[in-house]
Amino acid sequence: MIKYFTSFMEDGNLHILMEFAEGGDLYELLKAQKKKRKYFSEKDLWMFGYEMLLGLDYLHSKNIIHRDIKTLNIFIS
Repeated sequence: MIKYFTSFMEDGNLHILMEFAEGGDLYELLKAQKKKRKYFSEKDLWMFGYEMLLGLDYLHSKNIIHRDIKTLNIFIS
C-alpha cells in the first residue's frame, strides 16, 4: 500500500501527493518487460495477484471502494 498524504486542485487539475513508489507502476513494468520480450515467471504473477488482492481486501475491510483499479494505479515498492 502506498501512503496518501493530501490532494488539492490547482488551475483545474487534481494533484495527489503520495508516498514515493521506487518501483514505479505495474503498467510501466509490463511495458518494459514487453519491450525486452521477456515474460514474468508464474511465481511473480501469483505474487502480483496475491499482493493486489491483499490490498483490495484491506480497502474493503475499511469500507473503501476503489473505483479505478488498473495497472497505472498499481504501484511497485
